[in-house]
Amino acid sequence: MKLSSVCVVGLMGVLASACGTASPVAPTPTVQPGGAATITITSIAPAGLIQSSTLAVITFTGTNFATGLTLSVVAPNMEKTMFAGASIQNLGVSSFQVGMVLPAAGSYSAQVVNLNGQASNSLSFPVQSGSTNPTITSIRPKGFIGSETDQNVILTGTGLTSDVVVTIGKPNGDTLTIAGSHVTVTTDGTALQFDAVFDVSGSYSITVVTAAGSSNVIVMFVQ
Repeated sequence: MKLSSVCVVGLMGVLASACGTASPVAPTPTVQPGGAATITITSIAPAGLIQSSTLAVITFTGTNFATGLTLSVVAPNMEKTMFAGASIQNLGVSSFQVGMVLPAAGSYSAQVVNLNGQASNSLSFPVQSGSTNPTITSIRPKGFIGSETDQNVILTGTGLTSDVVVTIGKPNGDTLTIAGSHVTVTTDGTALQFDAVFDVSGSYSITVVTAAGSSNVIVMFVQ
């Protein structure tokens, strides 16, 4: 199945089926002594992409992106799709956005080629099955101590996405909800971290919820 290219307009990701305007002009990359500027892709966002038949707006971050670049994306079935021109939006030296459909789960790879023919590294990124609920397999660190100050918590698991909501059941029956910018999720969707106050001794129950569903419950003890 071939990836679909859709023009993405504006910072808010408003979609259109066709665009009559040219791509934004990016600043000229810095050329290193002895040759052309080195192009790199360092990361993509959001983290934890899930297969879907609807458009996903993806931000590519790196170095020395230039006007006229082409993005090639290779799907798990090895089919390649090219994005160029008006499909490249919000273009800057260090980032740009592309709207694409990710119809299959598996490993995708992305590469950028500037107009001068110089190519970036190939960056792989996973796309998870849309039908898989998230799971929590472990919690770090071990041995939390009751405190009135924030403590950092790291959960590992699968199917963790940037829309995740963490729910913590406290020993006294209160519930704490953490979401949005207060939760950091890894690109591959296998870990997340957040800060929380554990001011009551006893057993805490933690679950996470994403668009795919709810996870199992993991229990942690605070001394």
